[in-house]
Amino acid sequence: MAAKRRARQLAILLAVAALLVTAPGPAAGTAGAQAAGAARLARSGQERGVAVTLLTGDKVLLRQRPGGRTSAQVIAAPRRGGRPSFQTVSIRGDVHVIPGDVHHLLGRLLDLELFNVSALQRMGYGDARSSSPPLIVQRRTASRPPALAAASLRPVRELSSLRATAMRQPRADAAKLGAALAGTTATATRTTGALAGVRRVWLDRRFRATDLDPNLAQVNAPAAWSAGLTGKGVKVAVLDTGIDTTHPDLSGGKVVAQANFSEADSVTDHYGHGTHVASIVAGTAPARPASARAWPSRPACSTARCSTTPASAASRGSSPGWSGRPGSGPGS
Repeated sequence: MAAKRRARQLAILLAVAALLVTAPGPAAGTAGAQAAGAARLARSGQERGVAVTLLTGDKVLLRQRPGGRTSAQVIAAPRRGGRPSFQTVSIRGDVHVIPGDVHHLLGRLLDLELFNVSALQRMGYGDARSSSPPLIVQRRTASRPPALAAASLRPVRELSSLRATAMRQPRADAAKLGAALAGTTATATRTTGALAGVRRVWLDRRFRATDLDPNLAQVNAPAAWSAGLTGKGVKVAVLDTGIDTTHPDLSGGKVVAQANFSEADSVTDHYGHGTHVASIVAGTAPARPASARAWPSRPACSTARCSTTPASAASRGSSPGWSGRPGSGPGS
């Protein structure tokens, strides 16, 4: 009796299985309508996301999920070798999306922040607000490698003291740079392949100067202003990492003398700190109202596009006298 009952149950299960397997599918027209509907839903989902295109041409769609979580969907740019893998990691709350075919260049040639899609979106470098993300490209050679032009990078400003160029990358041609990067290898001393001669590629980040008021109070600057002191005509010696005399804050003959107390071959500032300090001392920031003593709400700007933090009124108009590279002398 039990054997017959089990046989009937098995027959019922087989019949259900056959029904599931042989159930007729939708007609061809219905399938097409369903596919079109799915495509519309996908497009709608993409429109709701925030699109950020990487310098490799890959598009990342950022979406906010319940609980404050951010998801990232990658639409890979076409490649000869097919779609690479993509590594998505969260670093201090920011989402980074790194294509596998350029991962070997991180820390050697490429700045990690180039793949920080959360920061790119915050800085206004997402697709909706920027058509050509800004880069700073440093080279090993005296002139720009031709491969940069071939990758459609457009020069904006020469940064001669760094042997670098501020450049723009048109998003429509980003895949060209991605292909060039994939065909490049780099070490600490040499770059070979498609981008031979390029030393580093950085994101030209946006930043906002911090409030200077606490520092000014520490040196009693308000009291000096009240006494009518402006610093005009005072000569100041800056012993630091050198000087970039082409910096906009130092134009107009503000650098009156230079001396090298180090073992370097010149006073050219390859680090930027000496130029930064000299600009604080002598910069006039003509775009700022004359009554402003500090700049607590200076508009955000990129490294290559902005001058350094302006000087206080106490030192406005003074001239730095000496600049030197770090070494064995007082400049160290």
